[in-house]
Amino acid sequence: DALRCFEPKFNTNYRSKSQLRLMTNIFAFFACPDHCRQTDFTLEFRLCGKTGCVICGGIRQVRTPNVEIDGKNLRAEVLRWMDLPVPDPSDPNHYLSPSQTRDHIDSNNMSFEQLRGF
Repeated sequence: DALRCFEPKFNTNYRSKSQLRLMTNIFAFFACPDHCRQTDFTLEFRLCGKTGCVICGGIRQVRTPNVEIDGKNLRAEVLRWMDLPVPDPSDPNHYLSPSQTRDHIDSNNMSFEQLRGF
């Protein structure tokens, strides 16, 4: 019962946003931009991977080695956010493919706020 270990105050009868605040660990997880991200396309949860994080410390850590595979750090890949869709600059009625999106985001060093603006 991992959820109860993470949140001792967990209660299946809590249904409203105000009741969510009673479950302080879960509320902190949802409220933290390093762990929860909501967009028009996704609702994502992740471990931030930062040393000493109180929230991640209460969750069993992802045991991913800090190794390079095909020029990318495996741990960083596992812990990264999903790429948001990016409109195709040559055809605004379509989006870039996933690999083109990643290249576009990385090469333009785009922030989450910039991506949300599309």
